[in-house]
Amino acid sequence: MRQTKKGFLTKICCGFSALVALLPIHVFGQAQTYFDTHASIVGPISNGRFGAAIDCSDGSASSHVSLIAVGAPDASNGEGRVYVYSVADTPTLLITLQAPSPAQNYHFGSAVAFIPDFNADGKEDLLIGEASDPLIRDPRIYVYQSGGQPSFSYCHYASNSGSSFGSVIHGYRLFGAQSSRFIAGIPTDASAIPYGITAAGPSCATFSLKPRSGQPGFGASITEVPGDFDLDSEVDTIIGGPLGFANSG
Repeated sequence: MRQTKKGFLTKICCGFSALVALLPIHVFGQAQTYFDTHASIVGPISNGRFGAAIDCSDGSASSHVSLIAVGAPDASNGEGRVYVYSVADTPTLLITLQAPSPAQNYHFGSAVAFIPDFNADGKEDLLIGEASDPLIRDPRIYVYQSGGQPSFSYCHYASNSGSSFGSVIHGYRLFGAQSSRFIAGIPTDASAIPYGITAAGPSCATFSLKPRSGQPGFGASITEVPGDFDLDSEVDTIIGGPLGFANSG
């Protein structure tokens, strides 16, 4: 779930994994202290787990248009798809993305996350996880750069042999002017790996984050702290699984 503020309106996007029926995504608008349904987005396919992954962009300052990326990792016999919508007024499907080399059971769209602009075109870029079975090939996270809305083009990927790599991604928004960064959770390995992104592609940190006492599932959920609590001018991070905590130090 991601909130994005536009004036006095806060849009909150809630996704539901559709196993059989075409279940919708609901967009709620907040006016002061209450929420009301702003729109519903019905998935274009059935049996694809539409809504299994979801993220909302911050929108550009000029257009105030937010984008919603919706993962459907089981679409097309497990190839997976990601659908990008505009939610300015009426939700509109802008583009459908698939893996550069799609294949059954690759599960492209297992996770999605917008990140600050790293290719300097003034638009947010997009990360897409592909949590494929490591026995088929290493899972990976793709980097898609915006080419001026509504287009996104594949440019890089990072891979890992962890069996749940690609299922959890958090793209850092705070301190975004310093660099484009993300963190990938690998809950089956109880770890999380920080990455940086430049024009040359993702670069993995020389360390991984681990819980102090080996909690199973560590890395299943990740968010950043809205404030630099240890005053080192770096992003601090909360990692769940069932609950772990790691700061930038």
